Amino acid sequence: VPQGTSISFGETTVLPDGDSVLAITRPRDQGVALVSTSDDGGHTWTPLALSNYPMADSKPYVLRLSTGQRCLVSNWPSRNTLLIAVSEPGETLLSHVHRIRHGRSPSARGSGHFGSSQWSYPYAYEHDGRIYVVYSITKEDCGLSIIPLEALEGP
Repeated sequence: VPQGTSISFGETTVLPDGDSVLAITRPRDQGVALVSTSDDGGHTWTPLALSNYPMADSKPYVLRLSTGQRCLVSNWPSRNTLLIAVSEPGETLLSHVHRIRHGRSPSARGSGHFGSSQWSYPYAYEHDGRIYVVYSITKEDCGLSIIPLEALEGP
């Protein structure tokens, strides 16, 4: 972990590409994703480093689409906005960001610290020209957003 930073939870998502692997880790209070890379299939890793990609303190999820695009689902600026960011086909840098959910989720039915309003803990899967994004709603329910691949083209 970079000096002066910390992580509260090590929630990490990885994107393999042959022997190269990219890891994106949940930040704590840095406001940007933490990243690490491996060039030997995950046996050794570079130290976690601050990226320039804005991310809330929440679990991310990364995948590669059949179009050759990299795709990252994460929260920013808080868990009240769930985003999907994609690269151009074959590129590594994320260049387009789209909102999946925005605004407060339904209020929690239970009480306590962990029952705050949020769209979080995403998982995504591509099938038949669509991306299926599953996420927690206020840590009590599960949501599903279905996004056609063509909706992720360009700004």
